[in-house]
Amino acid sequence: MKRYFFLGVFALFLIPAAAQTVITDSLAPLFLVGNVHFQTRYVIRDNGESEVITTRIGDTATVKNFLLNQAIDAGRSFSQDAIRVINRSKGLNKIRDLATGMQAAIGVDLFALTRELYYPEFVDTIGIDKNWQWRNGTTTAVKIRKLANGGALRISGLPGISGANRNIDFLGPDWIRIQNYPTNLVTYLYRFDEGGRWFTIDRGIELRLTGITIKPGQ
Repeated sequence: MKRYFFLGVFALFLIPAAAQTVITDSLAPLFLVGNVHFQTRYVIRDNGESEVITTRIGDTATVKNFLLNQAIDAGRSFSQDAIRVINRSKGLNKIRDLATGMQAAIGVDLFALTRELYYPEFVDTIGIDKNWQWRNGTTTAVKIRKLANGGALRISGLPGISGANRNIDFLGPDWIRIQNYPTNLVTYLYRFDEGGRWFTIDRGIELRLTGITIKPGQ
């Protein structure tokens, strides 16, 4: 029996930290101890856990290569992200083609399906249950409502369109579009974190759940 107990406890330590969001991951300047350089990393997670990790880097030549490789990796990662943004239209076209194919083949609306899957991100039940803010230099209170019987997800109170509703479509769990906003255009927003914040790519617009606490590093 003890054996199974210890195995169970050990298994708890193997559970990944996927549900824990890292809100701060920063590096302190290198410091010397004798002739050896060290670096300290600070990690803070949204569940209150934190880590301080000090790593031995090495002598001056090692430090040069270490920092050079870090810079190269950071540049490569950023350029890959930029390419994904540049190719956003390819993703849009693929989703539209799949939606068209589904409608033609079986008469089902792809966006109606994704809406029913993901709308609880914005409302708890059918109706208005969460308060949201539209932030683009100024803060505007907006309302999001899910119509009954598989109906549209609608946002109202957007700046510049007094009293009008706009439909929200999901292009995936972390990507939404607001139809005809601004007028004759489309606004795309992306989930920034699990705390209720969505941004445009340029971060010029934020859709934020009212009352959330923004922690350092966010």
